Amino acid sequence: MLTAVADQFVGNGERKTPRYTLAYRSIDHSKLENLCKLASSEKIDRKSKYAQFVPGESFSASIRTFASLLIELKEKRNSADYDPSHWVKIADVHYAVSAARSAIGQFENAPQDETKTFLSLLVFGLR
Repeated sequence: MLTAVADQFVGNGERKTPRYTLAYRSIDHSKLENLCKLASSEKIDRKSKYAQFVPGESFSASIRTFASLLIELKEKRNSADYDPSHWVKIADVHYAVSAARSAIGQFENAPQDETKTFLSLLVFGLR
């Protein structure tokens, strides 16, 4: 997500610049998690402040799957980082890597207008 945001708003040709780093490091992970919870919904509440930006009743299956996988991976990362009693098996690591690759693929294969909408909602807060 960090790379997608910086590529979208600064450009991938600028990856070695301070401006790219600024965009890359600007993402609030709790905001990303909240947006993923919204985006993974089968049906967006039409009273939600985000509803006007979501095409139809929800995001496409690609975005919903991406968002669900990101939430799952964040939970696994939190356990690994903050729970000293948490141990994983090699198979769990392979699954997590596969899930991360799948999430990236889902996002990259989603309709471009939806990925732009998702990134815009992530970067620009609603008031």
